[in-house]
Amino acid sequence: MPDGTLKNDPLEAARGYIFSRPIAGDRIPQHIQNLVNRDFASRQGLQFKLSTTEYASDNCYLMLDAEISAMSERQGVILYSLFMLPPTEEHRRDIYRRVLERGSVLFAAVENYRIGTADDVDRVERVLQLCQILAQRDTDDIVGRLAPGIRAA
Repeated sequence: MPDGTLKNDPLEAARGYIFSRPIAGDRIPQHIQNLVNRDFASRQGLQFKLSTTEYASDNCYLMLDAEISAMSERQGVILYSLFMLPPTEEHRRDIYRRVLERGSVLFAAVENYRIGTADDVDRVERVLQLCQILAQRDTDDIVGRLAPGIRAA
């Protein structure tokens, strides 16, 4: 498996984490998020615990913070998507630190990612930073910058 993808570490259980607000600009019904998380847990051989639903307020991560505080070693949290993580790198890094200090793991079901080591954190942060950069760019500008390189290849 490529670096950063799932590994078969023996975790005992994982709790789902879902949103009622948009994820990367799209609204995903909660029952769909739950189905994806439950299927993900099953494929990983994890006992799935009922999902925690975050409050609808923008930039609110109280339920995620509470779940991380309550988790013990060898437990994980399955995020429906990486794009549910806080928008600020400082808040994300605090979450990663707390998870890793507990010997726990975050999963992102849609992206099939595992965040359980410092290398995993770095990989996820690169992905999120790239997505933020691309979101700030005009599509025509990106295509214009890439097109000369594509034609030359």
